Amino acid sequence: MNTLTRKSLKSLVEVSEGPCVSIFMPMHRAGQETRQNAILLKDLIRQAVTLLRRLGGGKLLAGKLQDRGDDILQDSRFLRHGNDGLCVFLSGQAFRSYLVPHAFRESVLVANRFHLRPLLPLLSGDGRFYVLGLSQNEVRLLQGSRSSIIEMDTTDMPEDLAHTLRDDDSWKDLNLRSNLSGEEGKLRTVSYGEKKDFKKDIIRYFRRIDQGLSRLVRNEGAPLVLAGVEYLLPLYSEVNTYTHLMHEGIVGNPERLSAEELHGKAWAIVGPWFQKARQGAIARYKENAGSGRASQSLGEIVPAAYGGGIELLLVDENSHTWGTFDPNMSEMQLHQEERPGDEDLPEFAAAYTILKGGTVYMIGPDEARDLGSIAAVFRHEEPGKEKEHE
Repeated sequence: MNTLTRKSLKSLVEVSEGPCVSIFMPMHRAGQETRQNAILLKDLIRQAVTLLRRLGGGKLLAGKLQDRGDDILQDSRFLRHGNDGLCVFLSGQAFRSYLVPHAFRESVLVANRFHLRPLLPLLSGDGRFYVLGLSQNEVRLLQGSRSSIIEMDTTDMPEDLAHTLRDDDSWKDLNLRSNLSGEEGKLRTVSYGEKKDFKKDIIRYFRRIDQGLSRLVRNEGAPLVLAGVEYLLPLYSEVNTYTHLMHEGIVGNPERLSAEELHGKAWAIVGPWFQKARQGAIARYKENAGSGRASQSLGEIVPAAYGGGIELLLVDENSHTWGTFDPNMSEMQLHQEERPGDEDLPEFAAAYTILKGGTVYMIGPDEARDLGSIAAVFRHEEPGKEKEHE
């Protein structure tokens, strides 16, 4: 099971040989209804296998899908629940599965490319945020959306403070007793071998957390909210290298807060920030509308997105335009109805905008009436010259 990031999207976009299987399903979080998760996944896999076997060359892939489905059903992260959605992608080139804080509509698609539109709200400008819980005894990283939050795998981070300190030879004979997660957020001294530079060791612990965080969410545009006792938050801010750290944090011991409680406290911080950023993005498009820096033309937007020339993209969440785009010839054809080999071109433009470091907002019907089904603000630089984001 993987973490959904821009890099994940890149790996899915790059798969160009079908058949490609895309499975999306909602999940029950708790209670007896969680038994339905496995039942639904098995049913969706059966549907995908049936579709594959109707294709002459899909029999081997159908067997592989059944095996991969069994792996997911035995995965402890799937069995632990506490997630809202699961998506599975399988082709002859790749297999990926993601647990996410988003309840997908159940669907199964087999096509020449992976179906990525359901992922776009999670990777858009107001789709995700992270919470990093800091304490002596554990490190918690959570990925949240407007409606939900899930715990993420933290194997790339130190397990706790003691493990970090034991890596240092000077601490081998020291029995550390501290209380960084105290009721009042006070740092208490250590016994059995006082150490004067305790703050430096906390900084070292936090540097290792930051290094692990960078490996997990490097180049992500989602805001990060810190949760910890008051003493720790400014210390972590000193070593943080993640660009989108929020100034305000959640004060208190995160060990004593459930994921849902952390979600509520974090959303109170990021919700207004998201709203302000979204309003600013729409205002930015309107300021540039009618100039050479903005467009509502798919013929201009799709090639620019592929080349990294889109700074901001607004896409109607309910609008689909089918056709083909040849990046080598920079030629595009539009079709009134979907044909074999077609792509959803707004989805294509949104995916490449995200991959190239631009910002995407999925807009609803009311906004689409005002802005159109797709609208873009171009970068100042010439398309294709921007550094690709992983």
